[in-house]
Parts: sequence; structure tokens; C-alpha cells
Amino acid sequence: MRSTRLPVALFLVIIVGVLLVLARHHGLWSAFRRTVLGQHIVAPGRLLVGQQLRPVTLSKMEGGQIVLAPRPGRVLYVNVFTTWCPGCVQETPALQQLREATGSLPVDVVGVDQQENPSTVQAFAARYGLTYPIFIDDLHETDIGFGVHFLPTTFVIDGQGAVRAHVPGALTLPQMQRLVREAMQPKTALRT
Repeated sequence: MRSTRLPVALFLVIIVGVLLVLARHHGLWSAFRRTVLGQHIVAPGRLLVGQQLRPVTLSKMEGGQIVLAPRPGRVLYVNVFTTWCPGCVQETPALQQLREATGSLPVDVVGVDQQENPSTVQAFAARYGLTYPIFIDDLHETDIGFGVHFLPTTFVIDGQGAVRAHVPGALTLPQMQRLVREAMQPKTALRT
């Protein structure tokens, strides 16, 4: 009898550990604390609405690095994602539609993948016909510096480099377009 209790207990400990890691990685623990417990959580290094976007170093899929920084007079729409995240996959077609709809406007749509292999990200981009630039965050800049703990997460930066929106979770095209319109207006509508 005793010999089966130890493996069962060990199995349960492993399952609970895996669930906690998944909850932390997908932002579920923070969402639970915020909605159920009413706790407002600000992660160290979290990029808040109203703050200036700090330039971040990202990897290009074809090799080399780029510094992502706002361009004066242009809205920067940054979508942090992974190819395996269901919400990320769900909003991908809308991101491409946003890119196409804002092509003649002063708007840059950028995807930032979190630490995946470039070939995986390239295959994902090809599968969905993505034409907006996608970079890879292999230095953990977005999770450490921006406080991204939920995927997908969107940041919208205005033409002066200020964060106008920080939205965890998948968005629809109308929601994306509204965020871009708000960021193109004078600083009156800040959204968290």
C-alpha cells in the first residue's frame, strides 16, 4: 500500500508544478489576482501607459539585430506573440488586415515573437501571408523590460513615443483600428 502512495504524491506534485508554471507564463495567475482578488499588480520593468517606449534590441529572422524604437510622427503597433499561443493565432489574420488597412497612414505594425526559432516563425508568417515585419525577442526584452506575462500582448505607441495602450489578450480588427485611431489623436484617451 505504501509503495503506491509515494508515486501518486510525486505525480500530483509534478502536475501542480506544471500548472503553476503554465499559469505564470500565460498570465493566468496575474489575471486571477487582478479580477478575483482585486489586486493591482505592476511587474518590475512593466511598461505603463503614458511612459515613453524604451528602445529594445530584437533579432531579425534573417539574422542580425535591430533596435525597435518609435519613429517621430508615426504610430507604432507592437504585437508580442508566439506561434503556439491560441489567442495569438486567433488574432493573426486581423493583424494582417490592420497592416493592409493602415498601409497609407503613418502607422507601423510590428510583430515580436518571444524566443522561438526563426524557421518556426518564418513558417508561421508564410502560412498566414504576413507582410508586416516580425522580429524575435531572444534577449527577453519584452517580458523583462515591458512586463509581458500574457500572450498575446499589444502595445500602441503614439508619434511622440508615448505608450497609449497596453492590452493583454487577443483583439479583433475593429478593436485594433480603434486603438490606432486613438493613438493618432492628441493625448486625451489613454487606455490600459
